[in-house]
Amino acid sequence: MEKMGCILAVSLFLLLSISLISAETVKITVSAIEDGEESTGEDLMIEVGDYISINGKIVQIQKQIGDDGKKTKIKSDGISAETELEVIQEEDDSGKLKVNLSNGKNVEIKIMPDKASEKAIAALKLHVCSEENDCEIELKEVGSGDEAKAVYEIKAQKQVKLLWLFNKKMQVSTEIDADNGDVISTKKPWWGFLTKDSEESAA
Repeated sequence: MEKMGCILAVSLFLLLSISLISAETVKITVSAIEDGEESTGEDLMIEVGDYISINGKIVQIQKQIGDDGKKTKIKSDGISAETELEVIQEEDDSGKLKVNLSNGKNVEIKIMPDKASEKAIAALKLHVCSEENDCEIELKEVGSGDEAKAVYEIKAQKQVKLLWLFNKKMQVSTEIDADNGDVISTKKPWWGFLTKDSEESAA
């Protein structure tokens, strides 16, 4: 009985500890290792972990360093977007995420990757936006000066029938405004008008 009581006490302590750690926001310093040498540690502009966005959704931020430079991954509802823009979290309790543009302005990211993905699926008439169709989502800056804004660029491979007969993959893309979710533009190859969606033609 004494042994069982000890086990229960330890289990309760672990559960409480995990709860406290999960609720705590921790600021960290990251050092990058490049070419076998460790660079000087730097404080991240955002805290790596889970954050609550303005619409109450859990959003995960992950800083990445690779061969192509530094990137930040923003993930919501299982959908990820990468960006080379500097991501900043508001210091208050609002949980707002912003990116720094070349004109010096910090603009809020109101549309999360999962919503941008939904908009792209509708705009491009896709069935999914995933690895299945090589779908990639990037948060980037377009325009310049006062016209600069943050947008999501979504690219994917779409299965179509060329001349209504031949199966072919066609790359399509769209830009979604990260502020209001509007579809800014859609693109497809010049020969896109000679194609039809595979499933539509099968029906």
